[in-house]
Amino acid sequence: MFEKYYKQHLAKRLLGGRTTSDDAEKSFILKLKTECGYQFTSKIEGMFNDMRTSRDTMSAFRSHLEEQAKSGIVPMDAVAAAAPASATAQGAAAGTGGAAGAGDAGGVGAAAMPSGIGKILAGSLGGGVGGGVSGLLGGIDLSVQVLTTGSWPTPGGGTAPQCTLPPQLAAACERYKDFYLSSHNGRRLSWLTCMGSADLRATFGETGETKRELNVSTYQMCILLLFNDADTMSYKDIALATTIPADDLKRSLQSLACVKGRNVLRKEPMSKEVNDDDVFVFNDKFTSKLLKVKIGTVSAQRESEPEKHETRQRIEDDRKPQIEAAIVRIMKARRQLDHNGVVQEVTKQLSSRFSPNPTDIKKHLENLIEREFIERDRNDRKLYIYLA
Repeated sequence: MFEKYYKQHLAKRLLGGRTTSDDAEKSFILKLKTECGYQFTSKIEGMFNDMRTSRDTMSAFRSHLEEQAKSGIVPMDAVAAAAPASATAQGAAAGTGGAAGAGDAGGVGAAAMPSGIGKILAGSLGGGVGGGVSGLLGGIDLSVQVLTTGSWPTPGGGTAPQCTLPPQLAAACERYKDFYLSSHNGRRLSWLTCMGSADLRATFGETGETKRELNVSTYQMCILLLFNDADTMSYKDIALATTIPADDLKRSLQSLACVKGRNVLRKEPMSKEVNDDDVFVFNDKFTSKLLKVKIGTVSAQRESEPEKHETRQRIEDDRKPQIEAAIVRIMKARRQLDHNGVVQEVTKQLSSRFSPNPTDIKKHLENLIEREFIERDRNDRKLYIYLA
């Protein structure tokens, strides 16, 4: 249980650039490995490896874009003309933010997490995480993290929600995808927009005298960029244009319209909850003492019962192969063993990680019998025999 929640928080720190010390993170992982064994931390260490590999891949991508620009294959302003920038839900576009994706290479998944910098309502912003690719991607500074499927916690147990990215961002993400897949045959990338972020430059006031940089999630970026073309939008119009899942959309709109000091949008009628018939208006009177305003996403106060059940179910799914592997190891060594003996041995072997339920052990014994790993003795039904 601890591992499952720890990985979720670690993923947010790594993808959001909020780790204060890599040495402190690695020191804690070392303590976990000492206490619980290598298997416990293998996927966590894989998360750090993905971050290092992603930095190298982004460096190669920048070099690739520069070479294309020098050779005249791709015009520098190929995408730049398109109105204001955007934040993504399947990649990263305007701003320093991103989205993650998942893919497969020979059974091993890979996920991509992009981020970018652009213009929200006026002006453009270069630089950022991407390290200077904004001029080569139409004003979008894209930074992508490729995440190995299985190592990272993904929403919905692996089925990541998707949303419609702004055209500029979608084009930048497609450029990265073409580059990545050209050198990684057999892999598959899918953008995890729910895990991305973006930096957007916004202009407020009738004359555009107030300029602020907004640090938002990919979902919030997609919402805000809609207001480049309209001052007022209904909830239903926003939902249709972005295809963001309803719960995430409502939390994102709450964060943008209902939090004092962060309300770059206004909601009509004004209330704490977002309803299907609400209307949202761009707040041109927004002011802040900060030049860079971070707008966090309102999170659910606590895990709901369905979410708790889903978490427990994922944990049980993770335990299944471990229980079966332990049974096979024991039976291979002992050749013959009665039911109670198997339960005691499996419980002893797995006690450092969790205490398996005897009912689950019996269920997995039946499964292994069906798959002909073991069989029951013909004279004693409680005695199991290993099949070589």
